[in-house]
Amino acid sequence: MDIQIFVNRRKELGLSQIELSEGICTQATLSRFENHGQIPSMKILTLLCKKLQMDVGELFPSVAIKDSVLNKKLDKIEFNIVSMEYEEAEELIKSINVAHLTTQQEWRYLYLKGFTHTLMNKDDADSFFYFNQLLADHSDVDNKYIFLAYTGIGLIYMNQADYDKAEYFFEKAIHQIDSYTIESVEDVCRVLTVLYYAATFYATIKEYDTSDVLLRRGVTICGENHVTYYLARIKYLQAENAYVNEFGQEEVKELIRDAAAFARLNKNTVLLEKIKVFEDRVVKGE
Repeated sequence: MDIQIFVNRRKELGLSQIELSEGICTQATLSRFENHGQIPSMKILTLLCKKLQMDVGELFPSVAIKDSVLNKKLDKIEFNIVSMEYEEAEELIKSINVAHLTTQQEWRYLYLKGFTHTLMNKDDADSFFYFNQLLADHSDVDNKYIFLAYTGIGLIYMNQADYDKAEYFFEKAIHQIDSYTIESVEDVCRVLTVLYYAATFYATIKEYDTSDVLLRRGVTICGENHVTYYLARIKYLQAENAYVNEFGQEEVKELIRDAAAFARLNKNTVLLEKIKVFEDRVVKGE
């Protein structure tokens, strides 16, 4: 409820609080509403709005609907990143008017834009800029966007093959999620994002034991929270690790089958194509 709309209307009509509340409620009740957000009964609020020649619904402006639309768009971008549809994520990001974002939405927008830029191998300087905005003031930014920013910067350094710096930031992200409480499906996605990309980093530097520990932790979180959208990529990376470490062909194939099943379930066509290529390599023993 936007109480300022109510206050502005009263002032436009030249009514004092005493004049508006007369015959409806006490001036103290109206003051508590206008100054402290203590909403009176619906009956009183309806009468006050009627005296101001407005509908109670006007106190719930279209911003609420706009926020909902924006949140759905941000949700879609986040899922596009999980399903590796980076071009679609980029197009959706371009369609967002930053001026319409709330503070929380802007934090989320910066993390999503930074990840999309990084995963598409765009200009590293731009990606650093987006993540650094989240890190500029820890006291204001929601903690989850801090560990996501660390993960994003770790990815940038990994892409540059600057592995010492990459490990520094991935470790900071992992330590942050150790004390993070998962409260929603979105939180699950963000914690899995850290674990998956950290596991990818450790596989890249051939620290497969560490990579597998992080991947198993990801599988556990998926199971405990009944989510499947990240399992396809986790299982695929487990299959790659197992193949490089010369595990039995059947064990590798089982991981591939699991990855393919979850990829089909979540309609991740990009990963399904990668799985098919990898499966052919395994069968041929390349």
